[in-house]
Amino acid sequence: MAHTGNAHWSIKLLRDSRWTATAIEKFVAKYRQGIPGLPAPTVDEWDWQLEARCRNMDPAIFFPPSQRGPERARREKEAKAACGTCPVLLNCRMYAVKAKEPHGIWGGLTSRERAILELHGRRAGLHCQDGAPTGTRGSTRGVPMAEATGSTVDALLANASPTYAQEAGITVKDKPAALFQLLEMPLLLSARISSDIAVAATKEILAAGLRTPERARKASRKSVIDALGRGHYVRYDESTATRLHEAAELVQQKYQGDLRKLAERSDSNVEQATELLTEFKGIGGVGAAIFLREVQDTWTWVRPYFDERALEVARELRLPDDPKKLAKLAPGGACAPLAAALVRVSLDKALGY
Repeated sequence: MAHTGNAHWSIKLLRDSRWTATAIEKFVAKYRQGIPGLPAPTVDEWDWQLEARCRNMDPAIFFPPSQRGPERARREKEAKAACGTCPVLLNCRMYAVKAKEPHGIWGGLTSRERAILELHGRRAGLHCQDGAPTGTRGSTRGVPMAEATGSTVDALLANASPTYAQEAGITVKDKPAALFQLLEMPLLLSARISSDIAVAATKEILAAGLRTPERARKASRKSVIDALGRGHYVRYDESTATRLHEAAELVQQKYQGDLRKLAERSDSNVEQATELLTEFKGIGGVGAAIFLREVQDTWTWVRPYFDERALEVARELRLPDDPKKLAKLAPGGACAPLAAALVRVSLDKALGY
């Protein structure tokens, strides 16, 4: 789509990589108020538009009115369908990302989707170096949809990683201690508190030595509350200290201190594993999903595990929303990093269109 405006506007990214909801809303609002920066007026920069599928289509399809609801969704679906079969989809997306187009659907992405990726990838659906996406060389004309989605995945993994377990310092292995540590993390993440604080508190819990069920059972209540406090997990510190102790007791009594027995009891069935995980007080459906999402590359029978939150973001970013198809985009078949990256985008994204 040809566009109007010739002033250059550069978004100043927030210094911290962990944004509050208010900061995100301000960021997206500013993104949408900006004036795009045009590429140089040369044939090389613009001739891809001659092959664009939208060239002879109504521009209103790609710049839906500001209404909400089904009508807007219908228009966006129509525009994205056209983008999906366009021979220069990637060129269009690259242009919109580099120029910071604040309006319309370009390369199959809405302004909201581009703003989300701007926060996480700084170059939205793909990383660009010298005008070409990372991992490619030369012209991008006619790049198939598979490469465009691959670029989006690359950006997500490069900028919305690591997994929550990695951030907390947990090396996920099929060992009793590692699995118990992984269980502690979703217990903290399940409370109504920011994920950053929950992960920081998990680090403090581990630093305090609560790395096995036996140590967690024997730890004094005060030492657990103090560790949570050092992670600024103060609102739910007492109730969480109780639940950590109860979780350790249940692991010891029901599974003899070894959560691999939970996998055995589930008979490699994800639904059954979910039921067993929710027996731990404080770990509901969300907490069980966190555990399974993070453990899936170790307990490979869980894979691919993308919960609805991750799949919702995948749909917004024009990625497959079928777990098996999405798993094929995960480098080396490792689904946990991709699932975690999608969830991070979900937690940080702006409200509404």
